[in-house]
Amino acid sequence: MLVLMQQTLALKNLAEAIRLAHILDVSVYVTVNILIGDSELTALEAYLKDLERIGVDAIIVQDLAVAKLAQRVAPKLALAWQYANDGCYIRCCSFL
Repeated sequence: MLVLMQQTLALKNLAEAIRLAHILDVSVYVTVNILIGDSELTALEAYLKDLERIGVDAIIVQDLAVAKLAQRVAPKLALAWQYANDGCYIRCCSFL
């Protein structure tokens, strides 16, 4: 229960930060550049939906499975690709 309360508070704080950033015409990207395991897919799906709901402009991904899942469950989130070896960001993923 405590973990759920902490996650809810963190999302509320992030939502407020996004609201303020958007007032200043600043985009907000959230890193979701983890390698995901099958057992984590349900939680990740909920997280991506939450990010879309609170107005995140884009997510930065490394794992193509995360990008594919995001397209399916949170289609309004733009995707930015992060190469694991050099940290270079490219707004792309149009091939998905």
